[in-house]
Amino acid sequence: MKFSQFHYFLLLSLAFLACGEAGSRTGTNSGTDTDSDINSDSDSDTDSDSDSDTDSDTDSDTDSDTDSDTDSDTDSDTDSDTDSDTDSDTDSDTDSDTDSDTDCPGTCVAQGACRELNGTYLTDYACPSDTPICCDVGDTDADTDTDTDTDTDSDTDSDSDSDTDSDTDSDTDSDTDSDTDSDTDTDTDTDADDEAQGILSLIGLKENDHGAQYTSGRLNSRYEVPNDAGTWVRARLKLTLKRCDANDPYVDGSWPAFWMMGSNSSDRGYGGNVSWPGCGEIDIMEWIGAYDATHYQTNQWGEPAFPVDHNSPAQVPFSSRGPEKWHTYGVRFNGDSITYTFDGEDQATRTYNDADSHAHRIILNVALGGDMAGTIAGDFTTEMLQVDWVRVTDASQNILWSDEMDNENDTRSKWFTFVGFAYNNEQQYYTDWESDNFKWHNDGTLGTCN
Repeated sequence: MKFSQFHYFLLLSLAFLACGEAGSRTGTNSGTDTDSDINSDSDSDTDSDSDSDTDSDTDSDTDSDTDSDTDSDTDSDTDSDTDSDTDSDTDSDTDSDTDSDTDCPGTCVAQGACRELNGTYLTDYACPSDTPICCDVGDTDADTDTDTDTDTDSDTDSDSDSDTDSDTDSDTDSDTDSDTDSDTDTDTDTDADDEAQGILSLIGLKENDHGAQYTSGRLNSRYEVPNDAGTWVRARLKLTLKRCDANDPYVDGSWPAFWMMGSNSSDRGYGGNVSWPGCGEIDIMEWIGAYDATHYQTNQWGEPAFPVDHNSPAQVPFSSRGPEKWHTYGVRFNGDSITYTFDGEDQATRTYNDADSHAHRIILNVALGGDMAGTIAGDFTTEMLQVDWVRVTDASQNILWSDEMDNENDTRSKWFTFVGFAYNNEQQYYTDWESDNFKWHNDGTLGTCN
């Protein structure tokens, strides 16, 4: 084997590697160990809970398919052929032959007295009148024959053919499917003073009757409200006549109320045998003049008959629209509790576990003075609770019962009056449908200052 340049380089590389390995074994070892442990624990807990529950579900599905096909074919063919042939032949032949036979062209004369002069026959003597004799002077023939032949042939041929074909095909297919589902959980009542179709006013007056200095009105519904969950009782009311020019626009001593009492009550007209408060009471709205325009209150009673937040009132503010304005007051049964509502908005919720499951009658009245309303103002003359409507609905908002107050006979059939003195040291005497205390009208602005 020849020793090539390749072999030379191979030996040289092996020698170099051997030298390198020996060098690494005699090197210097310098070790530096640095351990750095940094533990930084920072715990920052910030809890911010903001719950805003607005239930507004609006599902709007609108499918609109419109197919419109319109085919309009109009063929109009009009053929008009008019042939007019007029042949007029006029043949006029006139033959005039004149034969004139004249005997005695001259004047009658005596016989033999005629003479000729250049072809003209003259008479020299007159004929005796009784023996006219004519001269024979020749014959004159005048024959006139006139033949006129007129032939007129007029042939008019008029042929008019009009063919109009109009074919219109219009096909229109319109399919529109509109499905709109709107579920909005918002109940807000906006009341305007001019929106009232029929109004019943319960009126408290300063007048003497049955030994009392004041009279007023109080109504009890013949209808018994069930306490099923979801049942909602509401009324649209004006609570007072605002005295626009008085120093105190809301008269002291006024006490209008919208409330309910158990239908098993032993109170007059109810026919039950349970005395108050065991029969149950729900004060949906109570307002007294001393509150002015700040608030009204709710309350409930029931002990000892069933568990209830007995005599636990709640105040509801009027905000910018006072008691002389239209508002909707209500209460809703929830099962073991009740929730008061004002203009459709939920207010206080209270325990009202009606274990006996009895119904309630609705009450509307204007009390004057007494333990709650206090002293009646010295300048008091008139107070008024105006009622636009009263409605009872179920959990699905179906109307179970209502009185729109637009028909006196209808209202009288749905309510009965509480007649006589009441309790709580009230000062009024309740009358029986007296016209001074019960008035129907349509003036939705009554009692409101401009």
